[in-house]
Amino acid sequence: MIQAKYLLILGAGTMQGPAIREAASLGFSTIVCDGNPDAPMRTEADVFFPIDLKDFDAIITAIESEGLVPRLYGVFTAGTDFSYSVARIAQHFGLPGIPPEVAHAASNKAVMRQIFRESGVPSPRFILAGLDTSTGSVHKALDAAGMPLPLVVKPVDNMGARGVITVSSLNDLGPAIQEAQRYSRSQTAIIEDHIQGAEYSIDALYHQGECITAVIARRHICFPPYSIEVGHTIPSDLNADQEHHMLEIFHRGVAALGIKNGAAKGDVFFTDRGPVIGEIAARLSGGYMSGWTLPGATGIPITRIALQISLGTQPLRVTPWELEGYHGGSGASAERAVISFPGTIQELFIPDFSQFPGVKYWFPRVSQGDFVRFPQNNVEKAGNIIAFSATPLEAEAVARNAVAAVLLRLNPDNPVSRDLIDNPALETVPPAYPENLHGNHDPSEVSWDGRTLEEAQAMLHRYGGALDRLTSLVLRRYGLQAALIVTDIGRDSREQELLNRWEERYCEAYT
Repeated sequence: MIQAKYLLILGAGTMQGPAIREAASLGFSTIVCDGNPDAPMRTEADVFFPIDLKDFDAIITAIESEGLVPRLYGVFTAGTDFSYSVARIAQHFGLPGIPPEVAHAASNKAVMRQIFRESGVPSPRFILAGLDTSTGSVHKALDAAGMPLPLVVKPVDNMGARGVITVSSLNDLGPAIQEAQRYSRSQTAIIEDHIQGAEYSIDALYHQGECITAVIARRHICFPPYSIEVGHTIPSDLNADQEHHMLEIFHRGVAALGIKNGAAKGDVFFTDRGPVIGEIAARLSGGYMSGWTLPGATGIPITRIALQISLGTQPLRVTPWELEGYHGGSGASAERAVISFPGTIQELFIPDFSQFPGVKYWFPRVSQGDFVRFPQNNVEKAGNIIAFSATPLEAEAVARNAVAAVLLRLNPDNPVSRDLIDNPALETVPPAYPENLHGNHDPSEVSWDGRTLEEAQAMLHRYGGALDRLTSLVLRRYGLQAALIVTDIGRDSREQELLNRWEERYCEAYT
């Protein structure tokens, strides 16, 4: 009887699905761990352990107690922040991988920044703030370092833009530090220079210290003071010389950290002074890049190659868009997020995506009855759409059109929604149509929900709304969902006093 060969994968979320499926295609059964006992990919695992991913000792004990050690050939993660757990488990079982100290450096922004500083790799200056660090001492440290406002405050050891905020006033620095500490496993905030420049993601693979493939995506970051990625596009908008320069700096950062075998995921700024490294993680990316947009656009089976490296086998060598034995990709891909006005979902209207040639994937992240937020980090989006085409502009247009067709109709009785509409001056949600709100009459202006003003007005009529003065102003301030809430409230004659107050308030503010 042939016994199964196992590969251990940390994480059973959507982002780990490609790795679980690729492991099976390579002939391996999977042991999958996740702290969420209901994680969506658990059903695709051959063995599933509901264990917190940072508890590598518990994972090791579970594998040993099940007698799986003799048949374990590798350990892997993608799209999680637990490369240190991967390294500790690999070291314990004598499996291929990077040393734990390298994984730690690639997981802790303070250690990473210090290594970059000592190695001359361009990256932001920084100071740290623990729970016992006073605001006064932070101010003194910033003065000593010559770090002016604005500044970026973030957890030293988290991902997905959780707890990340740009601070433009010293009065806001203390609350921002506390919020970052709340998201930090070590309760430590890092305060960094604010880097001005376009942002890019890099997925790269290294074998014996040599980069064997690397792909750059343009990130689309919105909604300051938060850093929300509303999508990304492959290929990037950089020219060949700029890409070469960026990869040169990125390779220096990877070498400084000591990543020689495995994946490296970079967030890099392109500034007036050239590339600046935001951070480098020792894993493949999340955010649908490594598992979907990158292979779909380039044809590179990057997850398969990363698994080969983690197993210690000779990896396939590839060059983007020039692959032997593969059909190649579409040429370009675009991922876009569905952004929602805050409230409770009363009904979801999801289009037939077959009517949008090029749309291949729809990833809903909410359901009827869920409360949705306007995102303050990258895990608070309502869904994601991925489109492919021959050029980046075409892929972006297809993705935007598909996002615009998705409607999350909200419950008109939700107090959070009502309070926001009642206060048009609040900055919790940015203006949907800022130019039109302040006197422009451009129907092609696009909101954060992906709709042009003209499209939003047409959808308002389609879903039973009337474009009177109040609804028009609410539409321009807060978007289609809020305008439909006003429409639904207007059906109740008992709410007329509220609508009159809103109309007076909006007319005073915007006419």
